[in-house]
Order: sequence, then C-alpha cells, then structure tokens
Amino acid sequence: VTILANTNYILVVNPLLPPNTLQEFIAYAKARPGQLNVASVASGSSQHLMGELFNILAGVKMQHIPYKGGAQGIIDLMGGQVQASFSNAINVIPHIKNGKLKGLAITGDKRTVALPQLPTYAEGGLPGYGPKNWQGILAPAGTPKAVIAKLSAEGAKILAMPEISEKLVNSGMEPFHSGPEKMAAQMKSDHAESAKVIKTAKIKVE
Repeated sequence: VTILANTNYILVVNPLLPPNTLQEFIAYAKARPGQLNVASVASGSSQHLMGELFNILAGVKMQHIPYKGGAQGIIDLMGGQVQASFSNAINVIPHIKNGKLKGLAITGDKRTVALPQLPTYAEGGLPGYGPKNWQGILAPAGTPKAVIAKLSAEGAKILAMPEISEKLVNSGMEPFHSGPEKMAAQMKSDHAESAKVIKTAKIKVE
C-alpha cells in the first residue's frame, strides 16, 4: 500500500574498542581479518545482509554471529563478547547516549536529530553504503485499487500528525510516504540488491 518510514541503522561497537570513527573502524577491521565478531538477529536477516554489504564495500572480513532475536546480541555487544553490530537505531540510541555503546555511523541521507553528532556513512567516508530498511502497510492481493488509495491517503494523514512524526524522528527513523507505485518499485529494487549481496557473499540458508 505505502511506505510509512525509513528505518535507520547504526554501526555500533563496544565502547572499549579503539576506533572512534568509521574510517578508524575500517582500518582496524582490515588489520584483523576474521577477528571481529558482528552480531545480528538471525542468519539472512537485514542486519546480516548489512554486515555482508559492509564487508564488500569496505574491503574487510568480519565474522557474522547470528542470535535468536536482537536483545541478547546487544547485551553481548555491551559485554564485549562481540565487537560490533548494525542495529536498528531505536534499539541502540539509548545505549549510545548513556555510553554503553559507541555509534560510528548511521544510514540515511542526513543525520538524525536524536543523535546529531553521529555522521552518516557518506560523511564517514563510505558513500556507496546505503542499505534501506523501511516500515509500510501491505494489503492482500486483489484488494480493490480504491481501497488501496484510501489506505495510502490515511497513512499520509497519520504521518502528517506532529506527534507521530516527532516520535518517529526521535527514534532515529525518517517519516516517508511513498504511495503504492513507489512502494512496489522499492520492493523490487530492494529484492534485487539483497539478491546481489547474498550471491556475492555466498550466503546459504541454514
């Protein structure tokens, strides 16, 4: 039906890890191929693919560590059992603010007001890295176009509410109303990009 918001992801590391910038982290990882462990919520998840895309574009090799959900991975990251994660902004912004995690870069075209000091990947020196993850509304196949249009319009009205928009922005998300056609095109594009990463990284279903 429509995309409602782009979900930004932050590269977070254990605060005791020496790198303080994206470029420092890339150099640190290059010097330690296969030695840095990266947590994700599961094999084949968006986090997993983000990590593999990062490996490809940055020219590094980090070890993917899948978890059954995100909470334990964040706990282990704070405890030092893993060194990094490409995590949903809403889940890690509080930990960055209280110093339990260190944020190095955020997806999206601009910085988030929730963490204005945190640079985007382009600002950090990796402009080609821009994985997209978004939230939207789907309807069953065959739903009448008039109903689709109505749902899309209502979604736009909800996003226009200041309290909704402000809450999304403060969570590190970007309110974005696409409409049905753009959503369909985005789904097709995202599928192709994910397939390319899966093939290049030789990811197999476990």
